[in-house]
Amino acid sequence: MFSEWALKNGGTLFPIIFNANLIANKSLLNPSLSISEDGTGTFVFRSTNYRYLRPVGNLSSLTSTGSIQYLSSQTGAISNSFFLAHYDFPSNNLKTSMTIEIDRIQTPLLPFLSEFDYSTLEDLRISRLDAKVILLGNIATTEGKRRPFYCEIDSIDRDQDQFRLLKQQSLEISNMNMIEKNWLPIEGRYGEFIRWPMSLKMSGDRLAQVISIFQPELQTEIFIEQPNIYGGSQFARYEDGYISVIHFRKNGIRKNNHQYLHQFFFYDKDLNFIKNSKPFSFLGFDTEFCSGISIYKDKIYVSFSCNDSLNFVLSFNRTESLWGSTHDSK
Repeated sequence: MFSEWALKNGGTLFPIIFNANLIANKSLLNPSLSISEDGTGTFVFRSTNYRYLRPVGNLSSLTSTGSIQYLSSQTGAISNSFFLAHYDFPSNNLKTSMTIEIDRIQTPLLPFLSEFDYSTLEDLRISRLDAKVILLGNIATTEGKRRPFYCEIDSIDRDQDQFRLLKQQSLEISNMNMIEKNWLPIEGRYGEFIRWPMSLKMSGDRLAQVISIFQPELQTEIFIEQPNIYGGSQFARYEDGYISVIHFRKNGIRKNNHQYLHQFFFYDKDLNFIKNSKPFSFLGFDTEFCSGISIYKDKIYVSFSCNDSLNFVLSFNRTESLWGSTHDSK
């Protein structure tokens, strides 16, 4: 497991613990983390009305009393909302702290989405552009298609639990379909997003998958050759380029089940693929999603969830061995 490798390389694993009053009758999952230069960590979480029960894979809804009830297409629907939370990394001794404790959340996040049905909004990824917080997600429309959702937030007042919305838009994109999701922001690059799933094109005598950098203001796309990947975290600035965590599905032991494995990918300043790590699991769960990666001082921080219910931040030292064979996919 990658967590074992990380802990041997100066890393620390922190569960994210919420005040129980904040998450009554909710599950919070898939945290996306961005850390500012002063060490302020900003998370965006998805809140849902279900819990994911293993090993049967059922979705069970959370009732007003906190009990759970099987959720199916006949008995109910998944409902999503989103929350911002903060954590001061420099003011906490992360080498000895056992948890990241969240006592306050800014809620409701996205109250301005009245013209959209944001209960169908996919997981948001967070990024920064100067002092702005950038959020990027995907909405399933009533027409059976998907539409990327983008917003900019400024002047987050942590004391008053308020923020100022600068911009929000649901982008009209041609040739989208229901499987298209996991659009990703690129740290520091305004109006450019990584679009999934990737297209296929001929590269020499072979068929290669490519990422698509979408520029909505120009309605143009730039295609860059990439290995076979599915989705993942935002793109964070790293050394002289960018780093991200990607995930792909591997067939599981049980019928109709998959395990999600991950890799770190490194790109140059023009987003050309340079190198990647070996596949790995963070903690050995079948269902793991990493929605956040951020660089602070000499460490890499990743935020991820397991089984749509457990949330963690893993930190570890920058090291070239990240790209080697020091960890495996077990």
